[in-house]
Amino acid sequence: MEEVIFNGRVELAIRLLFLLKHSNKDLDLQRILYYNYLMVHSSDISGGPSSLHPDLPNRSCEIIVLRENYKEAIQTLLSKGVISVKYKKNGVYYSKNKDTLNFLSYFESDYSRNIDETAKWICDYFGKENDIKISKFINSNLTKWGEEFSQVI
Repeated sequence: MEEVIFNGRVELAIRLLFLLKHSNKDLDLQRILYYNYLMVHSSDISGGPSSLHPDLPNRSCEIIVLRENYKEAIQTLLSKGVISVKYKKNGVYYSKNKDTLNFLSYFESDYSRNIDETAKWICDYFGKENDIKISKFINSNLTKWGEEFSQVI
């Protein structure tokens, strides 16, 4: 399998580990996708920290486009035992385990520190919100995120 570098399986897996590290609840795939977007483009949130990646046109479509890549990232993490899966009445959820923090302890770069700090901010900011409220927030902003690149006619 050819590995994509930007938003590939490995990069998404690492970002997910940092999200799970700071999350006080188990996360389903949809919340993972939302949190990933919000973490990478955190300056899209009023008062949010600097984004991890530069602003791109139509960046909000990442929420949809990265679904399959995230499924692969999750399978990789599960196969290595660094996250846990829980089957609940309302879906499949993922959580940190003892090996999550052990694995993350090897990351020491400035970029990984930025991911860690931003993941914590995202989990603190949105952690108490229910899925419906987060979905409404995302959907009400999708057309705004990336529109700064649109031409005004």
